[in-house]
Amino acid sequence: ALSGFPEIDLRKHETVQPAGETCPGSDFALLTEVLQDRTQLGLVEPGIRELVHSCGDDDQLRRLLLEWLRSPRFASARALKKEIQLLAPPSPEKLIQRILKSVTEDRRPWARKLIMWVMRAVRPLTPAELEIALAVDEASEESTIELNAYLDIMEEAKDCFGALFVVENGEVHVG
Repeated sequence: ALSGFPEIDLRKHETVQPAGETCPGSDFALLTEVLQDRTQLGLVEPGIRELVHSCGDDDQLRRLLLEWLRSPRFASARALKKEIQLLAPPSPEKLIQRILKSVTEDRRPWARKLIMWVMRAVRPLTPAELEIALAVDEASEESTIELNAYLDIMEEAKDCFGALFVVENGEVHVG
């Protein structure tokens, strides 16, 4: 019965991006929000806009980049300018390497476990399941059971990795 219906070609209905616009509307709004949220970013706004523009059509890279630059890790304009230089031209590999290098030495064992559970689980885990898995994993390695009481596992992950991990449909995914 379906063979009688006409074929739908979505390429005929592509949206055309106006000339001079550096990113889609929602990302432009996010960029504006980021710049308003962290006023010191205004000092390096041209560099940020150039980085965002360099992402091309990669929406996920653009969002991850903006969330990374929004991080409180870059308190000074000088630190932010250096980060922009290190990320130019942006690529997922460069950005993820920068995020992983920013994890402090004392949090690396926990960060490795979180990455392992998110990436190697048979199915995507909910934040509560991830928290339980990390707690059990930690308890099995220590002779005395001292579980860290994380108020919010996703808040901890955001503090450690920025926006690298997100919750979609109640499950933890790589952002």
